[in-house]
Amino acid sequence: QGLPIADRLDLGTTLDLLEEDQTVQVTLRRKDAETIVDLTTGDDASDVEEEAPAEEKADQEREREIMEQLSENRRIGKFEKRTEEEMTLYGPIAETHRNDVVAIRDGGLLLCLGTVMSADGYVLTKASEIEGAIDPEVILPKGGRFKAKELGRDVAFDLVLLKIEATNLQATQFQKNPAQLGQLAFLQDARGRASIPTVVSVEAHAMESSKKAFLGIVQDRDENGVRIKKVIPGGAAERNGLKEDDVVLSIGGNDVHDPAQLVERIQQFRPFDKVAVRYMRGDQIRTIELVLTPKFTNENPLLPLYNDLELMGQFASVHSAGFPRAMQIDADVYPTKVGGPLLNLDGEALGIVIARADRYPTFVIPADSVLTVFEQLKAEAAKKAAAPATDEKK
Repeated sequence: QGLPIADRLDLGTTLDLLEEDQTVQVTLRRKDAETIVDLTTGDDASDVEEEAPAEEKADQEREREIMEQLSENRRIGKFEKRTEEEMTLYGPIAETHRNDVVAIRDGGLLLCLGTVMSADGYVLTKASEIEGAIDPEVILPKGGRFKAKELGRDVAFDLVLLKIEATNLQATQFQKNPAQLGQLAFLQDARGRASIPTVVSVEAHAMESSKKAFLGIVQDRDENGVRIKKVIPGGAAERNGLKEDDVVLSIGGNDVHDPAQLVERIQQFRPFDKVAVRYMRGDQIRTIELVLTPKFTNENPLLPLYNDLELMGQFASVHSAGFPRAMQIDADVYPTKVGGPLLNLDGEALGIVIARADRYPTFVIPADSVLTVFEQLKAEAAKKAAAPATDEKK
């Protein structure tokens, strides 16, 4: 139909959109010659019982292809904008700014990337991706390896400030003016090389989900209230010790009898409101007070597997929404590759890549918000560090 196919996943998705008995033009390349043929899609009028095994096999193959194409090690299609040939165009800029980005690892496992904020060792990265890390380290592109000390977090933007004992680092330079719609940019990999070219597709804005309160659980029915089926990492429930199989009995003093009612109760609050949660664990009834977060999960993923509890965080970021300000880029950035800077064609950062929300939409915290959060977290860390000395003098 005149549209190029990037890869097998793209082909499969296109075929799924076609109707039965629809005539389409297909361009084939054989050696150096192109041929256009007219093809008619088939129908499913044949016996269902006889075709069931074949259909099941096709479904399994389709699922395998989807998983392969969605993996971060997938093959790059010849028509994609990040072919090796295309990426060489960004090579000189990336090389000049290769030390703006670092890798955050735990026991050798890559958790995410980080953005160097100062020459004396301050690094910002995505907070939820290093949640639960045992011994996180910051790895510099040029080979340095440093223990990472956490100084503070901003829950709304999902940013965490790390400090390493290093000097003479290359601090990221941020673009002074707001990023413009259609502005070209690119991302780097853990070694500072250009990895994905992209474009600003939605300018910085307040996300609607940032105004919605969120408890952070997957819920199920229970005869006594609402049973917690899963606790979502980074949510208010997890941070305050709620666990799977706990049964929520009331929110803010109001009883809850089913999942819909729990959602209704939570909607009466705003993000960062304190709320009392009464719950039952085993045969004991307890009450805790917790601080709600913004709604940071994607409600409408393109592919169902993005909502699969067993695959949560593998293909898309768990914390993928609810940012007070964010802009959108057209890039398929995997959760382990967020946290680094988004560079313009002059090597200045438009912001920090913060989350992949779906197959292509990826969100970036804009430069001005990044700098504000950085200064706030640094000031809070300095105040906290000075507090013991002040108390001793008194």
